[in-house]
Amino acid sequence: MNVSEGKSVTVHYVLKLENGRVYESTLEEDPLVYTHGQGEIIKGMEKELTGMSIGQQKTFIVEPEEGYGEVTLDALLEVPREHVPMEARMVGEKITAVGPKGQKVEGFVYEDKRKTLVIDFNHPLAGMTLYFEVSVVDIQEPEPA
Repeated sequence: MNVSEGKSVTVHYVLKLENGRVYESTLEEDPLVYTHGQGEIIKGMEKELTGMSIGQQKTFIVEPEEGYGEVTLDALLEVPREHVPMEARMVGEKITAVGPKGQKVEGFVYEDKRKTLVIDFNHPLAGMTLYFEVSVVDIQEPEPA
């Protein structure tokens, strides 16, 4: 059986950044389980996994446009200082906000302009080339609805 549309796929992976640093790994924890073709993982990873079989391993690179996208200036928001919790008012601090559809969005304080703070809501991996090592652990037919 091969990785294809609608299949429940279980993989172990190591994600490294351009400098070779491991950013994320499932090797010491539970593997990732996702439904192929549903957009649950980044496009580039899904594309590379297509057609793989159980036990197969692969190393590949995902460019930003098929990963977490490019860094965009639209994701930088300037907000009044008083709208940010006291403990998060320093450059580099993480902040969680509520998006336009009520979803939680994470960002970090990018710049302190005294009366306002610039919050960066780009994904932390936006603009980065990603280096993956994956192994397919299991492939299952989808559960009947």
